[in-house]
Amino acid sequence: MRVDTQPPRPSITFIVAAYNLADHVASTLDSILQVAIALDEIIVVDDGSQDRTVDVVRGHEGLRQAPCPWQLIEQANSGVASSRLTGLASATREYVWFLDGDDVIDSDQAQDAIARLASIRPDILVFDFRLWWDEAEPRQIESPVRRHKPNAIETDPDISLAATLDDASCSLWARIVLRTLAQKVMPDKTPKWSMYEDLAVMPHLVANADSLYYCPVQVIKYRQRASSLSQKRSAAHSNVLVRSAIWGSDAALESEASAASGRTFTLARAAGQRLIARKFVEAMRHCRESNASPLAIKRLILDPVNTALKPHFKSTWESLHESGQSGDRKVARHISSSVTSPYWYAWSQWLTGLTKKRR
Repeated sequence: MRVDTQPPRPSITFIVAAYNLADHVASTLDSILQVAIALDEIIVVDDGSQDRTVDVVRGHEGLRQAPCPWQLIEQANSGVASSRLTGLASATREYVWFLDGDDVIDSDQAQDAIARLASIRPDILVFDFRLWWDEAEPRQIESPVRRHKPNAIETDPDISLAATLDDASCSLWARIVLRTLAQKVMPDKTPKWSMYEDLAVMPHLVANADSLYYCPVQVIKYRQRASSLSQKRSAAHSNVLVRSAIWGSDAALESEASAASGRTFTLARAAGQRLIARKFVEAMRHCRESNASPLAIKRLILDPVNTALKPHFKSTWESLHESGQSGDRKVARHISSSVTSPYWYAWSQWLTGLTKKRR
């Protein structure tokens, strides 16, 4: 008699955050049902939608015949981070998989990733994705190459966190996370703002994980919509982007808790500074695209970065307190000379040019 040697499949809670996604949420649910089994559960959290999202979920024929339990939770509009925490509080399975209500799972690729999850049982399983535009001419772009070692288990949190921060791609929907880890970390480490919260919280999950496995298969088709918050460009959005990078990079700072557990983050601390630099430059580009005023840029972007990096580059950032244009130029020179990152150099050149335009 043949004996099945395949390890048992771990149970998964699929948590779907949805807001005004009546045109897309059915496709998301269809894709989940292609990989869900009886052990799993599906939780849809509607974040106060003003369209027919709730009706679509309630009337979804596949959910009525789902192999696993499911529930719909309705709440007042509070943002995607709040929706995820609401779903997480109700999750009961071994792992959680957070999805947006317009994502689509590639079932074949997902089965490969879940098979690795079953055999390896890491705290965090990382996989790839495709960016997907379907509102005009359909097109897809593969996700960037990750710094994690492919098809390998990593048990050094410093290495895992450094790779995560250097990737600068921290999307929750591109990970399956141990539920107990998520419930331990996310309630305290998820920021209250409604954009770029993945960038803020994922590094803290990695910093607290005992193991991470990277499976280089493209599991998620991540829909790009012109109406989504992440596509907006303004000084305010740029401020949140930089704050999220700072928040996430704080995971690499040694605290009493990390010292007590024997976790040190030498590689990750440097990677965190690089992440802030990259997102700072990206935020500056967003400001330029939105024609934000130099004053708005300085008030909304420089202040949080000054606060975050002053312990590391005190002499540089104290120059921000000097009044007038000469102070701005001095900051630019200090950054380009004291930090070797090309991102900082690019920003310093841009800031110097901006200052000259203001004269």
